[in-house]
Amino acid sequence: MKTLFYNPSTLEVAFADAIASLRDEIQEKLPDYAITKVETNAQLDNPRLTFTVKDPDGDRHQILLQFIQRIDE
Repeated sequence: MKTLFYNPSTLEVAFADAIASLRDEIQEKLPDYAITKVETNAQLDNPRLTFTVKDPDGDRHQILLQFIQRIDE
């Protein structure tokens, strides 16, 4: 299948949605941290997920995942 649109591509959006849906499974693998929020921005050129995480000291941190599909070969 040829990718016709890359800004964002349907594959990038599908991957972002799939990872966002794994919040509970990711949380299980981070027992010392609490995922407090997951923000999805799938309309960007490169879809982005922002995980807000609270550490054991109560400090908040953000982890950013951005999805970039390379041009079809």
